[in-house]
Amino acid sequence: MSAIIISSGCAMQPVVQTPPLETSRILPYSKDKVWASTVKVVSQKLPIQVIEKDSGLISTQTAQLPLGYGNSGSQNYFYQPNIFLSTWGGATTRLNVIVNPESSKSTSIKLDATYQALETNVTKSWITAASNGQFENKIIDEIEQDLIKSNK
Repeated sequence: MSAIIISSGCAMQPVVQTPPLETSRILPYSKDKVWASTVKVVSQKLPIQVIEKDSGLISTQTAQLPLGYGNSGSQNYFYQPNIFLSTWGGATTRLNVIVNPESSKSTSIKLDATYQALETNVTKSWITAASNGQFENKIIDEIEQDLIKSNK
């Protein structure tokens, strides 16, 4: 009598995280121009809570992200936290923006997003999630496009 042994296993594939995109850029425009475009674009994305032109600070209120079931679409904002047997039920973001002149004709802009994801199975709590830079980079691209349009 011969026996056949069939072995099947389930190996977890390691999640390869791409490096985050840049969340800062130097733009070849004066601070006043960059400031105006930044306020315009950021206010279209999230409700602004603090706006201080002299210091170059814009802070938004915490806002719910438009994600689908199980936080589908989160890859457009952050790296999903790695929690065994986790399920996800929403996420929020808050954005801080710093606009500083480099010279009379160039301005640096830096966006810092804070993400929280709601884990609904194991911890049943809000978990901090690391930004992948995509949302911030997209906002900077939109600011740059607005500057190009307004300077034609």
